[in-house]
Amino acid sequence: STYTLLTQDGTRLGQVVRPAGEHLWLAPGSVDLAAAEYLLMSRPDRSRRLAPPLQAEAEQVAYVLIDTPPSLGLLTVNALTAAEAVLVPVECRYLAMRGIRAILDTVGTVRERLNPSLDLLGVLPTMHQPASAHSRQVIEELRAAFRERVFDTVIEVEEALATAPAARLPVLAH
Repeated sequence: STYTLLTQDGTRLGQVVRPAGEHLWLAPGSVDLAAAEYLLMSRPDRSRRLAPPLQAEAEQVAYVLIDTPPSLGLLTVNALTAAEAVLVPVECRYLAMRGIRAILDTVGTVRERLNPSLDLLGVLPTMHQPASAHSRQVIEELRAAFRERVFDTVIEVEEALATAPAARLPVLAH
């Protein structure tokens, strides 16, 4: 799993990915990732554990998408250190929108100290409810603050996202 990439030296991306569709592979997470942050704390390279296995196989894949937990801990810092660009999904809710500042501060810190080439790809509104005035207002505020960095595409609330885990299926298959 991704835990192996973070904690065991010499692990290659190809050793942990699983097929999930045509031309689509996933490196699964696991409950062990919760322990990874603790294990990484004492390592001098704790912020740069994910980058080497991804860079070693970069020419074999077109894109690598790294989904991080909604926290600003070592897992997220590792992802930002390994990434070329960051896409920030934001739920169309007021409190979620306020959390963007902390994420962008972390992106700035990672760019300054660990990954000078890290770029902000954009902000992606999610969990949008077209009939909700609040949801539409959040998108307006995002566009006012981030202008062209807010994607035109908006991800609406989708029941399949909530029911896929219960069906034990990947979202794309469900």
